[in-house]
Amino acid sequence: MTVLTTRSGCAACGALATHTAPFSSHWRRVHPSEDRSSVRLREVPDPPVCEYHWEAFLHREAVPIGWCVDCEAYGTLGTASPCGGRFESF
Repeated sequence: MTVLTTRSGCAACGALATHTAPFSSHWRRVHPSEDRSSVRLREVPDPPVCEYHWEAFLHREAVPIGWCVDCEAYGTLGTASPCGGRFESF
């Protein structure tokens, strides 16, 4: 179990995150800093989750976490990301 030591928001709902989600793959699509028009894979940390979504992961329930390739960030699946894109399934 990974417990967060800094305060952040849950990637699924925005509530206070207490853990990091145990995804089986840490590889996400990102843009190389030197060429924003291309996409490559990079290993990224597990997303922060609140106690509710941590329990959902433990019980293998669906958790609405998405990834924005442009922001290179996790967020609530299907919602707008900070760059104006959408958090998509990965």
